[in-house]
Amino acid sequence: MNKMNKKTIFGLSINIFLLGIVSLLTDFSSEMINSVLPVFIMSIGGTGIALGLVGGISESVANFLKLVSGIISDKIHQRKKLVIAGYGLSSVSKLFLPLVSTWKQLILFKIVERTGKGLRDSPRDALISKYIDRSKSGRAYGLHQSLDTLGAILGSIASLVLVTYIGLTYKSLFLVAAILAFTALIPLIMVEDVKDKLKNEKKEKISLRYLSKETKLLIFVFTLSTLGMISYMFFYSYYISISGEMTISVIRNAISLYILFNIVYSFFAYRAGKLSEKFSKSKILTTGYIIFGIVSLLFALTHNIYVLIAGFALFGLSIAFIKPIQRAMISDASAKSLKGSAFGLYYFSIGTAALIGNGIAGLLVDKFSYTYAFLFSSSLMFLSALLLLLFSDKFT
Repeated sequence: MNKMNKKTIFGLSINIFLLGIVSLLTDFSSEMINSVLPVFIMSIGGTGIALGLVGGISESVANFLKLVSGIISDKIHQRKKLVIAGYGLSSVSKLFLPLVSTWKQLILFKIVERTGKGLRDSPRDALISKYIDRSKSGRAYGLHQSLDTLGAILGSIASLVLVTYIGLTYKSLFLVAAILAFTALIPLIMVEDVKDKLKNEKKEKISLRYLSKETKLLIFVFTLSTLGMISYMFFYSYYISISGEMTISVIRNAISLYILFNIVYSFFAYRAGKLSEKFSKSKILTTGYIIFGIVSLLFALTHNIYVLIAGFALFGLSIAFIKPIQRAMISDASAKSLKGSAFGLYYFSIGTAALIGNGIAGLLVDKFSYTYAFLFSSSLMFLSALLLLLFSDKFT
């Protein structure tokens, strides 16, 4: 490791912090868009199925690329080039969002934008694993997730001010967000690329079939839970639907609840990672699944605004206990030479599950009501928590 990697922040390599700043700036741009996206979709004629498809596609259309890019990064023994290509493509694609006028066109935009995410996520998470030892994996992915979500908070606040106070149109907001996306490439250039050192210069066997049984079992449980982790768009649009007419005041309150979600998420993600060093990661993750299930159940059973506010806060807490810990557990369970492949299969699996789960939730909203979508979510999250408890002895 060079001198840059020996510098530390919070006991972690400066490279992890730089990658966190990259994510912060990217999410600043993305959440300026995402915080008003459900309202924008509804304003151009989108219904529950549109929310489900866009929400699912935003997490899953790049599934195949996440899998392929992870495997490729293992084969070429370097990650940074793929990470740069991914962030660059996402930034360029956002320039075209102001041209969107229908929700079907929005899906096409998401395909291109999430292709960039597909290129970068697996190699980036594999790169993070190169700067840490196993004892600090929870903290490392927690710090990265906290910085990522801090960007979401800042982007949501910027969106709230620009749209509801200054009166910027959605498409003007999208253009501002697109320009800001390019700032993320600056700290990315400073990140050190770590090439794998092969023992005796022999080529390692790179294939999904060589992943450990523990890794495959984890991915199975994570896939099931992701079917139930429906998009924030359903919680967001549910609040709007029970508020009556879509006024500026209602939109402002909805964005504020989304900001609350991200504040709680950002605050607890790093802390969840540190807790996982004291307690087992599976216990922290099980807690996250249970909290998400409770949130969905609350939204299914009540219209009370104060309960919904508490629900958004708990929603943020649940995601803080889930996302960084899942990534840390995948890193811990996979061999050094297969980190990219493991993260690729992980993202492929949960991305596919997100598309299916959100599609089902959207159909339930359109055919029945939001209540059925939230009960669907809650049931799967409680089932996932039970499975994680049953298999906990298999996870080191």
